[in-house]
Amino acid sequence: MRVTPSRRLAGLVLLTALVYLGGMTSLVIWLYIVAAMLCGLLLVGIAGPLLTLRGIGVRSRGMRASGFVAPLTQDSGLAFEGDRVVLDLEGTGLDPDRLLVGPLLCAGGGELAVSEVRAGADPARVEVVVDACPRGLHRITGVRVVSGWPLGLVTAGRTQRLEVDVAVHPRYACVPVLAGSARGAAADDPARRGGAGEIANIRAYQPEDDRRRIHWLTSARAGELMVVERTPETAEGVECRLRVHPGASAEGVEAGVRLVASVAASCTAERRPVRVRLPHGAAVPAGWSAIRTALAGWRPGAGPDGADESPAAVEVTVDRGGLRLRVGGTTVPVDPALTPDELAAAVEGIR
Repeated sequence: MRVTPSRRLAGLVLLTALVYLGGMTSLVIWLYIVAAMLCGLLLVGIAGPLLTLRGIGVRSRGMRASGFVAPLTQDSGLAFEGDRVVLDLEGTGLDPDRLLVGPLLCAGGGELAVSEVRAGADPARVEVVVDACPRGLHRITGVRVVSGWPLGLVTAGRTQRLEVDVAVHPRYACVPVLAGSARGAAADDPARRGGAGEIANIRAYQPEDDRRRIHWLTSARAGELMVVERTPETAEGVECRLRVHPGASAEGVEAGVRLVASVAASCTAERRPVRVRLPHGAAVPAGWSAIRTALAGWRPGAGPDGADESPAAVEVTVDRGGLRLRVGGTTVPVDPALTPDELAAAVEGIR
């Protein structure tokens, strides 16, 4: 616990000493009473913050985020770059009127600034709000708690242990499948064009069946409506690679990560297999959930990109010159300052 005296403490000590000395020289009894009252204020002002912090106990009751509405339903409730992250804390002595809560301390020495502390659902809870949380995997190991209650004569602070993992993912936008990357799964989706793939079965029509699946020739022969069940065709996969050169700006790197996330999420929305390759040999397992988590924790290294020069269907390159997107044989520059939706519009422009 760290205690820092304020100027009020020095002023009150000086006032107490002057009143006491005045009582000694003038022998006025009421000056002794005033001096005793000032001594009592000193004790209360010093002991108050220490006792307030001594009775604190904190534990996490969960986290939620608000701000970015994720296009994919499976990402609902997750935290994304720039979101407001709200931690629900429960414990003893958590009175926002007596305490200053924050910042949140992260593993490795980082900090997350707290923008607001508000009362929770009951007196034993508080909600700690972190605005504009940056992309990354944040392991919160503690929270700094400071109190100067009730007189502000001294300020006492302590670090309260806390174990919370906050994953902040890159923002993204879902766009139509890129024409130059590979053949789209949307064209092969039986639900969109009435059927594709090999015939697996023909059965009687049910009320919940899509009318586009009715096989009219078989229905005419059977005297009742018959529908065709087909095996789904396998969509052609897309490989997306992120390349970051030394000297690339932080703004460009973040835009590149958002662009890669948008490509991967778009393929997922179109039910296309997608794989992402990150610099320095970072392997990302297949699947949007794994890609999203890998992009949340990835940071550019100090060395150049790996020597892997095998072609990728979609390539995002970040260097000193800015951000470039290559789809098939077409390469276009992209403004790193664009929002995810504006990045999506830039991607659609090269279909």
